[in-house]
Parts: sequence; C-alpha cells; structure tokens
Amino acid sequence: MCLAKKSQNTERTFEILETNGRLCTKSQEFLNVGTIFNDDSSSKFQPNGVLGLAPGGGDQSFISQLKVQGSIQRELVGLNLEDTLDTTLSSTITFGELQYTQVVNGEVGLTHFSNVGQDSWGLIVDKILYGGDLVASEQDKLSKHTLVNAKVAYIDTANSTIQLPASLFNIVADQIRGGEKTVVADKLPNGKNCLISSSKCSEIRGSLKKLQFQ
Repeated sequence: MCLAKKSQNTERTFEILETNGRLCTKSQEFLNVGTIFNDDSSSKFQPNGVLGLAPGGGDQSFISQLKVQGSIQRELVGLNLEDTLDTTLSSTITFGELQYTQVVNGEVGLTHFSNVGQDSWGLIVDKILYGGDLVASEQDKLSKHTLVNAKVAYIDTANSTIQLPASLFNIVADQIRGGEKTVVADKLPNGKNCLISSSKCSEIRGSLKKLQFQ
C-alpha cells in the first residue's frame, strides 16, 4: 500500500505502482501528531487509525479516496491474518474485494456482524470459551451461558494483544488456573502477577487450551 501526493507525473506513477500490486491515492490529507493535540483546526479532519482504515474517516479516508478515483469498485477491506508460527501461510490485505478462497467454505462460510464500534470496528461478544468450556461468573452461568453484560470487542490490527476489562480477565484467569495443573501464578518483583511461569514458550503453548470469543 502506498500514498502519493499530487504531482505532474502522478498518473504515470500510479500506473506503474498498480502493476506491482500496490494502490496509491492521488491526494491524501495527513495530520502531524503535534497538530492533533495543539491545534483546534484538527477537528476539520480526524485521523482514523494507523492505516486510515477505520469506518469513521468520511470522504477523506484512504478507502474512500481509492473509490472516488476509481481504483476500487467497492469500499471494502479484507484482512486475512494467519498463524505466525506456520511459515507456509501468508497474511494478506485486500482492497475493494474479499478473497473468498481464504474463507472456510468460501462465500457461504462468511458470518456477518453489525458494526457497533461507531468510529472503530467493533462487534458484540456474548460468550467466551476456554477449551470449549464457558468462561463466566456464576451469574452468567445462570443466564443460559450468555454474558449478562455483553461486551463490545474492538478489532485493532495495529495491536497484537487481546485486552480484557479487569473483572473479565480475572474470570478467565481463574478458569485457566483451575483447569491446568501445570499453570502456576508467580508474583513479579514489580508487584505485578504472572499467570504462567516457564523458561520456554513451547512449554507454555502446550499447557494452554484454545480461547474463543463468540
């Protein structure tokens, strides 16, 4: 992906880059970090994510600009994130279309969700499972395996971690401690707690079960 400012040879530059699998906008607005915090004029143009892929970018977003100039037919972004430990697979990003060959069962295998994150990508999470078992408080278990207070899960491709509210994290941690004898909890010198202690990542990976959000 590339961004190109206006110039006399913009059209030629765009044609060359497109043949190499890259997309360029002919003009794109940028904000200086200092401008965001110090200048009231920043309200005229709001940043929308590290790559400009957030849904609240309006007409100045990268995707909207690609659509306006005719580089893509639909305002779509497809992200396929593969297991980083599997070197035979590659993560990909597509603009203007979805690669159904990367979806289990193709187009019919897609699951559709309404975006509840407003200016961010987000969806409702009703259940959390660890090793196939429901992770929930006693109150949640009484409500037919659905979280009493459903959570909004924000999807952030710039962050590789899964972050949970403290109350929900404690429930997940208790489930892991109770289900795995090999898992130990240590207290670090700085006062923070470590849920799992091991000198090898392979040992930690082997002691954990699959964590699922539904």
